[in-house]
Amino acid sequence: GYIPMRNARMVQMLTAKHGGVFIEADDFEKLPLYVQMGVLPIMTGMPPFGYWEKRDSGSRIPPNRTDAGVFLSAEFLGCKRAIFIKDEDGLFTDDPKKNPDATHIPRISAQELIDRNLNDLVLERIVIEYLARSKWVKELQIVNGLVPGNVTAALGGEDVGTIIYHEE
Repeated sequence: GYIPMRNARMVQMLTAKHGGVFIEADDFEKLPLYVQMGVLPIMTGMPPFGYWEKRDSGSRIPPNRTDAGVFLSAEFLGCKRAIFIKDEDGLFTDDPKKNPDATHIPRISAQELIDRNLNDLVLERIVIEYLARSKWVKELQIVNGLVPGNVTAALGGEDVGTIIYHEE
């Protein structure tokens, strides 16, 4: 849990001048209030498991990690799009760090991605399954946070990186 906490604190510091405030997991139910007040809540991507998912039997930790937490939080808030900041330029047909022939996928439906059953995904697979049956979230966006301007462009509504969408 320390890496997601560190990442959230870094994002909070970078967004502080725009109203970014770090919130703890215990303040999760206050998210709608923070948004209504114009605060930009920054939190760790680890799901607040007390609200949703329990661990598997025989395991000490729940199977879903930070990607699931981001998605579930976005769904809870009624967001149309969840943005995932990664160290990749989006979704590829294979891991581009291991396979230089991997092809970038700029836009794909959740169901098509499930049907492709790719060996390597930049997101947790469960998030794609969640999107396929989501009520509120209609798109996931994966952007490379190491490329200057990508996050700002994504926050501005530009389709940088990869868009995975929910077909109705």
